[in-house]
Amino acid sequence: MRKVSVKATFVLCFVASLVLASPIRAAFIYYNMTPDGGCAITFYGDILESDASNFDIIASLCEAGKVEGVLFGSGGGSLRAGLIIGEKIRQLGLETAVSYDTVCASACALAWLAGKKRRGCPRYLVQMLPNPLS
Repeated sequence: MRKVSVKATFVLCFVASLVLASPIRAAFIYYNMTPDGGCAITFYGDILESDASNFDIIASLCEAGKVEGVLFGSGGGSLRAGLIIGEKIRQLGLETAVSYDTVCASACALAWLAGKKRRGCPRYLVQMLPNPLS
């Protein structure tokens, strides 16, 4: 029987962990029409780079000037995507909210802060990482 080196075992374990790791999924971004004819966007899940363009597409599906706000529920994700989404929210003058008993952390918090008015249901959480330089 042939002896396997430690390096070969490490490489095999590393490759297996990549193959078996669960994939990161993009956030669920969708819109609902409100009773008064407006449009509300819901953003739920981890923020990935692709979510910035997906958010832009969803926002453009609503009639111009009819988007009223964005409801968030996210543990965070891509800083860059969070900033881009926040910039779009600010450009459109949207309100932002965090849904009941949901976390809005890291990149989500940056997008949430861009809202013209920011709302949160009881027990909402907006979290930012502390500054390591302070």
